[in-house]
Amino acid sequence: YKNRKYINNSNWTNLTENKINKIKIEKCSYADMREFLNTRNLKINRNVSTKPSRIIKWPEHIEWWINKNILKYKMVQSNISIGFLWFKINIDDNGTYLTSGWFLNKIVNDKLKVSINIQNNQNSLANKYYKNKKWIIITKKNNKFVHYLNKKFGFVAASFRSKIRAKESFKTKLNNYHVMEKLI
Repeated sequence: YKNRKYINNSNWTNLTENKINKIKIEKCSYADMREFLNTRNLKINRNVSTKPSRIIKWPEHIEWWINKNILKYKMVQSNISIGFLWFKINIDDNGTYLTSGWFLNKIVNDKLKVSINIQNNQNSLANKYYKNKKWIIITKKNNKFVHYLNKKFGFVAASFRSKIRAKESFKTKLNNYHVMEKLI
């Protein structure tokens, strides 16, 4: 007791607030399936997807969820999921490559801060688990902020082969998208 430092009430409050407001990333469990789907199907998130009018139905989501090649994570703040991200391992004639995506919950107030945080965590996870893999992503051309973020995280314009892979993986024409890649 004598060797412990005294913490006054104002410092204790700041420590508590910082601990409560800290954003962390966790692997999703089966209990997150419904919230993941509901968040993905929000209009704001569908608008940046490859098929904005398409609402994913529960049976299709279950099939996607149990795919062992797709890893799902959630961003949590004060025990509330504020965003989700996923990685998918893809295999074609040229080998293995990675695709991914992320989206935010509608309750997020500071979308800029959380978007940067989710991108940072996504990069950390990719660097930890997917060494020496080509990572291919797509973003809508009008989403200049996310395109800028992707450049900051080391993504470059995709090669012709990666564009073909993106077209097949994301099942879309690439006219309205930036296709980017990076070797992890």
